[in-house]
Amino acid sequence: MHVNVEYPEVILNIKDIKASIDAGDKVGDVLERALFELDNDICIRSSEESGIAHREKILGINPRDTDSIEDRRLEVLLRWYDSLCTQKLY
Repeated sequence: MHVNVEYPEVILNIKDIKASIDAGDKVGDVLERALFELDNDICIRSSEESGIAHREKILGINPRDTDSIEDRRLEVLLRWYDSLCTQKLY
């Protein structure tokens, strides 16, 4: 997803420029991963660990150490929609 910039070889041979480009690529990778994770966390079914942990905190769920992410996701789904169904709508 990064913008691919083609630099002339003479520029890439400059040590400081190459280090700056490499550092920018690393930061871009971290940012891209964080955005991908946030996008997945919108929906419970595609949530990663961080999204499930956030919803567990909201719902007061304390997962067991032996629970897989799929087990935790199912518990969150059950409680999330159960809490919506049991609330009085005005």
